[in-house]
Amino acid sequence: MFDEKLRIPKSIRFLCALLLGLGAGGCFTSAPTPSVPAFLIVVNRSGTTGLIEYSLPLATGEQPLYSLPPAGTYEGGVPVQNDLFVFGTDANSTWTLWRYTLPLSKSPSPSSFTGFAGTPVAALSLANGQYVLFLEKTGSQACLEGFTAGSLISATSSSLPSPTLTCNSSNFSSISGTFQGGTMQLSADGSSLFVETTYLSGTSSQTTEQTFSAASIVNGVLPKANATYTLSATLATFPVEGAVESDNVLLLLPDPSVPGIDFYTVTSVLSGSGKLAPLAQNTVQITPLPSLLTLDPFGSFVYMATATPGGSPSTIWSFSLNEIQNGSNVAPFAQIGAGLTPVSLLTVVGTQG
Repeated sequence: MFDEKLRIPKSIRFLCALLLGLGAGGCFTSAPTPSVPAFLIVVNRSGTTGLIEYSLPLATGEQPLYSLPPAGTYEGGVPVQNDLFVFGTDANSTWTLWRYTLPLSKSPSPSSFTGFAGTPVAALSLANGQYVLFLEKTGSQACLEGFTAGSLISATSSSLPSPTLTCNSSNFSSISGTFQGGTMQLSADGSSLFVETTYLSGTSSQTTEQTFSAASIVNGVLPKANATYTLSATLATFPVEGAVESDNVLLLLPDPSVPGIDFYTVTSVLSGSGKLAPLAQNTVQITPLPSLLTLDPFGSFVYMATATPGGSPSTIWSFSLNEIQNGSNVAPFAQIGAGLTPVSLLTVVGTQG
């Protein structure tokens, strides 16, 4: 059985070192040994392989446990309960949602559904896997469209089921310009939804950070944002993915300008408005610049890759979260998948085979 929501608490406390100025050994202890198997699923845009499953933690040169050919041109994905949903375009350039079962080794040919209200750019599972939310582009605006997981899992027709949250752009219409792309994260306690959207106005682009009540969205209502900030660091490479660490302290976003990771405190994005600067910008030794990042389920490692509109090949890099939180210019300890064109890095836990 797979579970995309399990997060095992870790003993790392980034704020202790950062705010009190302690050294690397001042408040960090070793991460716990995983007691449950964990896996990384790479959603690949182009080539002969569409989905690749690796065992975690990664080691340099590690071979996939399993892979599947693409059913179309993939643009992203999200694990939901014991299923994996992948979105992209089919052979007719129609935006499509494919449903696979986990583990991939036991997945039959995927079911496919069409009928998105807009163009999906990101997906997220809410309410302990009971709800699936899509960030989409409709016209020049961003919108959110949501479905119950049950309706997607049990769907038998070729059309998407009726959404409980129709494509709603009301909270994005005040942002000037044209929506370029974005991403979403769920707070570790599941109560808050973080949405980053980048808009281009003339020759200038900016990223807006908004926070919403997850419970309201699951109930089919897009509430007024609890917080709306302009990030000082613009997300400009898409697809893009960030993460919230398991102690609900830090929001991590890739920063291609550094290159590295921007750290924001979760409390700073829960309410308020204005311009928001990261708590820290810690650099990493990789090229090309990162745009995708995910945390392993046990809070020990960060996995990064680069997604580009043209599908340029990228490598998947593994870093110690401890090292990145304590300093800059950090080198990866492992890398795999050279030549892949990843659009999403997804971690799940469960029983393989």
